[in-house]
Amino acid sequence: MKFKSVFKYIFSILIIFSFACSQIERDNILDPKNNSSSRESVLLLEAFINTSDNVPQNYTFNYDALEAIDSLSDIYGDRLIWLEYHWNTSNSNYYDPFTLAMGEDQYTKYTTGFDLSRSKGVPDIFINGAENRVQGASNVSNVIKRTQVFASDLIVQPSQFTIETEFDALSDKIEGTYLIAGLGNKQTDEMLMRIVLTDNNGLKGKRTVRAMSIPDPVDKIDAGEFVEKDFTLEFDGFNPDNIIFILMDENGNEVLHAIEKEL
Repeated sequence: MKFKSVFKYIFSILIIFSFACSQIERDNILDPKNNSSSRESVLLLEAFINTSDNVPQNYTFNYDALEAIDSLSDIYGDRLIWLEYHWNTSNSNYYDPFTLAMGEDQYTKYTTGFDLSRSKGVPDIFINGAENRVQGASNVSNVIKRTQVFASDLIVQPSQFTIETEFDALSDKIEGTYLIAGLGNKQTDEMLMRIVLTDNNGLKGKRTVRAMSIPDPVDKIDAGEFVEKDFTLEFDGFNPDNIIFILMDENGNEVLHAIEKEL
């Protein structure tokens, strides 16, 4: 198995020490039993990037939005994970071969599913869930500035979760295990885990979403504990470059934490 973390080993050692010494000093910032534990937050930017065209099979993209995403990646580095979804829009003559039914469902959830007064229209960017939205792209600078209004507040808020993974990348599926711990020595609420595969389509999107899992329910996690779950995500017709694990609130509206791993 492609081993991606020593978290489980470290966590087990911490538990052993807690039994051996009831007065152990808990100053490890990633120890779930440490009341002050947390980790750096990550920005998850989910962008619906394509624009409709009247000519069937001729799909186009908002290149201002794509260029802005590249610039934001340079600004925030590994603190930013971005996903690019393709959506068929409302044009009946328009077809995008990269569109996914689950991607369209996600867009509905973030728009009218979150607020009935919202309208759909690409490009449309969401930062750490449905609430923080940047719709439209008149120019590159405008997209960057509008996105940073949300990002500057979110990036300074510590994450109360950590995610670690180990998995095998096979020819038609990814299978493995993920672990979630709630930090700060407090019980978590119920949550959802989404898993996404992307590949690089160059000018059509460097992080094109090509496969998605059904959101996996995660039960409440007791203070100081962690949960371990197996997963399998199948894919066909492409070679994924990255796998992204997205932990969300139980309603699927807010991103609590996310990690990205190369394949």
